[in-house]
Amino acid sequence: MAFPELDAESRGEDSVLVGVLRDQAALYGVLAQLEGLGIALIDVSSDPCPKGTER
Repeated sequence: MAFPELDAESRGEDSVLVGVLRDQAALYGVLAQLEGLGIALIDVSSDPCPKGTER
């Protein structure tokens, strides 16, 4: 699996990757993988306090 830390969801014609990344470096790693695979990135969003996590 290319993105084991993320869950893939199908939304119409789009695929959405959902999950919690440990830090900004992990995010950049996922973005680099997407670029390397030639996958078009449409949007990146964050939740300041995702479900199941505490600050």
